[in-house]
Formats: sequence, structure tokens, C-alpha cells
Amino acid sequence: MNKIIVSGGLGRDAELKSLPSGKNVLEFSIAVNSGFGDNKKTYWWKAKLFGDRASKLAEYFVKGTKLMIEGVPELREYEAKDGSGKRISPEIFVTDFEFMGGKKEQTSDNAFANTGFAPDDSDSSAIPF
Repeated sequence: MNKIIVSGGLGRDAELKSLPSGKNVLEFSIAVNSGFGDNKKTYWWKAKLFGDRASKLAEYFVKGTKLMIEGVPELREYEAKDGSGKRISPEIFVTDFEFMGGKKEQTSDNAFANTGFAPDDSDSSAIPF
């Protein structure tokens, strides 16, 4: 199995969809920069996140959010809308991700509400600083 790790910013708000099987899928595009100065290029990857995490995280995957994603790369072939031939679209089936900072500052204690990823504040007095 191949694996890819990329980091970048979301180019648009993610779209939550349901497959005929009832499984949720979160689809989004991530811009990945490469090179420096005059040689700087931006590559766009389509990414898909499946399962329960898709519905829980949809509201946090908005345009401008910085992410690092890990997953399985795929090249999807499709016919161009203008009929000019076949095109290839690079996609990543996301297996893991990490927020890398972002456009919005989350200061609310509710920042992780309903995601299943709430921090454990049960014994904050044990923190040595």
C-alpha cells in the first residue's frame, strides 16, 4: 500500500455527502505549495474522509483551514466536460489528519463539542506549570 502525507490549506468549505450504502464521506480540496520564489507552484489535491469522523468534523473543515493529512493516494480518471479527452485527478483517501493552526481562533470551551475529541480536563491541577 502507498501512503502520502501533505500539508496545506483548504480551498473551499468541505462537502458532507452520503453514499448509497449510508456511509458518510467528507470531500474537500487542499492546496499544497512547492518550491520558492519564481519556482513556487501550488498543487491541488482532492481528499475524502469516510465514516463517523466525516459528519463530526464537517463544520471544522472550512476554507482556509490549515491541515496535514495522511492517506492513500489514488489517480482518478474521468472524461473532460468539454469532450476533449480524458483527465486525471489526484485524490487522497484520508486515514489520519492534524489541524495545523488556522483561520479561526477557537477560544470556546466548546471548541471540540460533538466531535468525540474533547480534551481531558479532569485534573488540571496536576499540570506542573
